[in-house]
Amino acid sequence: MNHENGSFPYANQQSYVFTSHPEPGRGQVKFTSEDPASLVKRLKQQPGKTIWPVGGSLLLESLLREDLVDEFIISVAPVTLGESIPLFQKALWRLDFTLENVTKDGQIAQLHY
Repeated sequence: MNHENGSFPYANQQSYVFTSHPEPGRGQVKFTSEDPASLVKRLKQQPGKTIWPVGGSLLLESLLREDLVDEFIISVAPVTLGESIPLFQKALWRLDFTLENVTKDGQIAQLHY
């Protein structure tokens, strides 16, 4: 949130930050240590539209294991990070994707599966 120059881009949407050290929420942002799959299941029972998880492979694996992912939008940036967290953990199952769309935003490529 500190990187957004005081203007949080999702101010009109409820946002959740998964952390092992929850802190008091700020505006539409709630911090939680709840299991991601449990939270998403609960959110799917409420009125609303898209649930958009943004995060790394640990978050994603939890949701994939419970079959809670309908689509992927993967952004590719032209930078190497050295040692980092992989997009997917070592999966025990095969995932087949169908490429729906590719868009470009500056130097970022977005792949929609």
